[in-house]
Amino acid sequence: RSRFENNIFKLWHLSGSVDDIKDIGLKKCIVDTMNKANTTDPTTITELNCTNRNIKSLEGIGVLTGLTKIRVDNNYIKDLSPLNSISPVIISQKTHPTLQISMAGP
Repeated sequence: RSRFENNIFKLWHLSGSVDDIKDIGLKKCIVDTMNKANTTDPTTITELNCTNRNIKSLEGIGVLTGLTKIRVDNNYIKDLSPLNSISPVIISQKTHPTLQISMAGP
């Protein structure tokens, strides 16, 4: 298995909730962030920078209950509703080609 596959496998066993994330680009971004933070608990992630990850869906991101900021510039995301379960969160996004969204939770 590749290093990425080993990291995903390890996270699935340590935190099954990461399995809810179907988009491979988003999942890899979360795994990379968790590895950099030396954690196996996705709820401890407060900031996520997922620029240029070819992400199409944010489905399952609700497992990041500690998330307060996310950057998803230069991806293919059209539906931000999965972020509704995380509040408040600051979102920065430029979907392909030019949609820009910046908002904060209530």
